[in-house]
Amino acid sequence: MQQYSLYELNEYIRRVVSLNFPEPVWVQCEIFQVNNSRGHFYIQLVQKGGEEDQILARADAVLWQRQYQLLRRDLGTILDEILREGMEVLLQVRVAFDERYGLQYHIVQVDPAFSLGKLEIQRQEAIRQLKEAGLLEKNAALPLPTVIQRIAVLSSPEAAGWKDFLDQIHKNPYGYHYSIQLFATSVQGQLVETEMLKRIREVERQRDRFDCIAIIRGGGSRLDLAAFDQLPLCQGVANCSLPVIAGIGHEIDQSVLDLVAHTSLKTPTAVAEFLIDHNATFETRLVQTGNRVGQLAQTTLYSHGQQLAMLGEQLRHYTRMQLEREAHRLEQLEQQSALLDPRQALNRGYAYITKDGKDIRSVDQLQPGFKVRIHLKDGEADSTINEIA
Repeated sequence: MQQYSLYELNEYIRRVVSLNFPEPVWVQCEIFQVNNSRGHFYIQLVQKGGEEDQILARADAVLWQRQYQLLRRDLGTILDEILREGMEVLLQVRVAFDERYGLQYHIVQVDPAFSLGKLEIQRQEAIRQLKEAGLLEKNAALPLPTVIQRIAVLSSPEAAGWKDFLDQIHKNPYGYHYSIQLFATSVQGQLVETEMLKRIREVERQRDRFDCIAIIRGGGSRLDLAAFDQLPLCQGVANCSLPVIAGIGHEIDQSVLDLVAHTSLKTPTAVAEFLIDHNATFETRLVQTGNRVGQLAQTTLYSHGQQLAMLGEQLRHYTRMQLEREAHRLEQLEQQSALLDPRQALNRGYAYITKDGKDIRSVDQLQPGFKVRIHLKDGEADSTINEIA
């Protein structure tokens, strides 16, 4: 059996590697860990597989500072967004073996299209699952309160978007007061999903204290938006019992979280403006309703006044006619009474008889010997009844 010193064996392996990998090769993998030291990126690469997504292979890679500067000049800020833990990447590497440090992959090129394509596939799959579960419209179906004042905000206290939101909402031109509570969370990177879901659960436990949830952050790139495409986070937002208003700072791109939120706006400032306009719209409707009620009251009062005036005139006319009728009737009664007055009969030569002040109307009231009084036109005379015929 041939025997080598460690140096000799490593030297031998180095020559074998150099001989078999004279040119850089492309490798598909996932970034497991990233460390930056003096401008150099030391990256641990893995490949996962199997039902439990186990690590099947692991390797160390390095992106030297000089090569990083060259790639940064060509790719721009997207390079920094790709070099993150958890990103699936396609790297061109030079396979190298060092006698002291062992096998290493020196990164010479990064394919951004591969990483973006992977993210888009994951995004479309998340949308498909949410749609099948009936979650895309679930939060949007919740009614917004007529007036929104109590707001739970999920954001980073260091985010520029949080400060923009506060500045806009507190300086609203209507003087509206808002009660705002910040639930601090990461808004980019791998911790977004875990921390934001935790904060959502905290808000849900005290949901009676809030009218809605606002998820806000500042601007960023397409890869920054990837954190808001994660299926568990979007499921959590869709199932919220409070309306969720999103303003995560992307003018063009749309995240999956935007699709499941009750209301999606482009920026934190736009979220503040939405909340202000929502309340202003209610106040405007209230004022308009008050004006309509006032106008209706005036119209009703005027109409009823006209009706009362007309009824008063009708009543006066009716009373006048009734009085005239009654006066005419009274006159007729007076005439009839005059005709029936016994004195009128006396004037015509008639007389009437009384006994003890009572009128005698029948011979049955008389007996011989009764003293009676005879009433004539020009006087009275007493007489005694001698005989009744």
